[in-house]
Amino acid sequence: MSAVKLSCGFTSRSGVESAIMAQRGFSGIRNVLQGDFGFFQLFSRDGYDVNALTDQLGEKFPTGYHSKIRPHCGTTQPATEAALRLVHENIIDPKEVSHVIVDVSPDVYPITGHPFRLENKSPVEGHFHLAYTVANAILRKDSKLEHFTEESISDPEVVELAHKVHPIINRSINEPLAAHVAIEMRDGKKYSRYENKFPQISDIEDIRKKFRECVAFGSKPLARENCEKIIDMVGRLEDVDDVAELIRLAVQN
Repeated sequence: MSAVKLSCGFTSRSGVESAIMAQRGFSGIRNVLQGDFGFFQLFSRDGYDVNALTDQLGEKFPTGYHSKIRPHCGTTQPATEAALRLVHENIIDPKEVSHVIVDVSPDVYPITGHPFRLENKSPVEGHFHLAYTVANAILRKDSKLEHFTEESISDPEVVELAHKVHPIINRSINEPLAAHVAIEMRDGKKYSRYENKFPQISDIEDIRKKFRECVAFGSKPLARENCEKIIDMVGRLEDVDDVAELIRLAVQN
């Protein structure tokens, strides 16, 4: 069991509790953004530009949001992309791999570069390890939610291969998330690729596909009918009279 992802739950719970308390008449901070102990002061102590909040308001909609293609830490995405391209463009037998060197920046290594140790068999062991995500890509030639279950990350084949993957710090890599993957085979052949971009979803149909895959993979998979209704409602959100219907569709007894 890992507490890494509990922070998301705590944040969501705090938001829901705050909304319920406000609904029932509880008062709160009057100057929550610009106060001496407000949000801006907490996160931008050296100065902030409040006008940035209203600049081109209603005209420009910069979301700053990136939807990951694959279900693991963003710092592992370029290396995984490189490994996947190598195995799809070449004939690489995982059993014949001698070792794999993954060069990453000093920014990436402390987060996901540590050796792969299967201590508690938590999915987090896979999500936050370059060694596992690269080994998984080479072995299974893909990277899906099903590859990050307790059973998948403890599979002897992937564990053996993960121990052959060695992330190292390469200070000549100036792009924070970039990675260079070099696969050396037992017969001496070498395959390498450099990726400097964060692979992301840009097509709306791919977003819908990812949503369907995610809700189908949950411990209580969402009914297909509900899933399609949610997709339809989100697509015409400005015309929906009661957005609470989205929550009702997403919650199953």
